[in-house]
Amino acid sequence: WGYARSIGWALKQFNVGNIMVRADNAFIPSSVQTQAQVLGVSQFMLGTNNFDMPTIEFDNARTVNRTVVGLSGGFDALASGWLWNAYYQKGVSRTSENGHNVTAKAEFGMAVDAVRAPDGATVCRAALSSPNNGCVPYNLFGIGVNSQAALDYVFRSPEHPQRNQHFGQDVLALTINGAPIDVWAGPVSLALGAEHRIEKVAGRADPVSLVNGWFAGNYLPTFGRYEVSEGFVETVVPLAKNRPYADSLELTAAVRATSYSTSGLVATWKIGATYEPTRHIRFRVTRSRDIRAPNLNDIFQSGTANTSNVTDPFNNDLVTTYQGLQVGNPLLEPEKADTTGIGVVVAPLRGLTASADYYSIGIKGGIQ
Repeated sequence: WGYARSIGWALKQFNVGNIMVRADNAFIPSSVQTQAQVLGVSQFMLGTNNFDMPTIEFDNARTVNRTVVGLSGGFDALASGWLWNAYYQKGVSRTSENGHNVTAKAEFGMAVDAVRAPDGATVCRAALSSPNNGCVPYNLFGIGVNSQAALDYVFRSPEHPQRNQHFGQDVLALTINGAPIDVWAGPVSLALGAEHRIEKVAGRADPVSLVNGWFAGNYLPTFGRYEVSEGFVETVVPLAKNRPYADSLELTAAVRATSYSTSGLVATWKIGATYEPTRHIRFRVTRSRDIRAPNLNDIFQSGTANTSNVTDPFNNDLVTTYQGLQVGNPLLEPEKADTTGIGVVVAPLRGLTASADYYSIGIKGGIQ
């Protein structure tokens, strides 16, 4: 069982010249309203850092439960003793993601459009036609000029961006190892096994996030599932032992076949050698084909919409607000890498060992 929680204060809401304000806004001084009428200004674009709003806060938590049961034993076959090990694992992760002090775009848009009612009170323009809509006017001009009621309205308090998700994993695996063959330098070690894994995710989000209605943190739930079946064989073959030219020389090799329900069959392999000319120094080299499969988010994530601002050079440098959405791709295949590793281990004195390694990784089809 594991639990983790993180709370982060990210930023204040800022609007870069993208709030349309009508000249009859009730919070504009009357002298400025008169000047706007003389100049024929009916509306203008406003930028503000919204200092009356608290900092946007994100509160995330994750709980992980993992249960494993295993069995092990041995048997004789091919004139040799073998050991086997099997296990089943059940893993469940539950996540909760929450945003606080985030404005709802619809409420914010109505609240900043404030006018004078026939009785002289300051109200939302929308309240003139719908007096019971609950709108509380928000003052864009000044600092310390808004009430808690105005903030609660634009934040839709106590609602907030929220997503809860459930990740599940089931693993069933079996491995067998032994040394069925003897050669001139010693026994050949052999290991083989199989594994089946199921990964899945499901979730839910608040209704405002589902229509990208918040300034930030528009969470969308992810739904998806895939299965993986694998089989592998590994061996260590001794080539020399206690010879004048080598204390030890071994060849290592492995191959693995993996079948993904989303992207099909892929093979990986490794071949290498270790050489000890004396007991004080050992060299090693490996060459392998490796993969990284796309995870649940890579394949299935519904995305989280974030608001950004960009200057449009083709429209008089107008600052435009847009929402970007990063989503998964069910057509992704595992990325592949060819890896070369070279290393040396030296033991010049009793109780002292030092090692140095060089590796080179070339990746194709990287998932980003």
